[in-house]
Amino acid sequence: LCNLQTLDLNYSKIEELPKEMGELCNLRFLGLKWTWELKFIAEGLGKLTNLRTLHRFVVCNDKGDTKGCDIRELKVLNKLQGNCQYK
Repeated sequence: LCNLQTLDLNYSKIEELPKEMGELCNLRFLGLKWTWELKFIAEGLGKLTNLRTLHRFVVCNDKGDTKGCDIRELKVLNKLQGNCQYK
């Protein structure tokens, strides 16, 4: 899935994004509009250095032995454009 560029999860009832999301090295668009059930994003979002669109970001605590994504991971995503909702 390294060649995947678009992942549209808009309007889905997804509750969490796994740490494996960081392996989508060519991802440019991560659609998370109206994903009100999203409560957890695992560490690794900062590896998506080609990401240009991120509609929503959830600041998370760790969940069990899985580390939550920290807002500091966003600073390396220098290709991001547009608006992002933070929760």
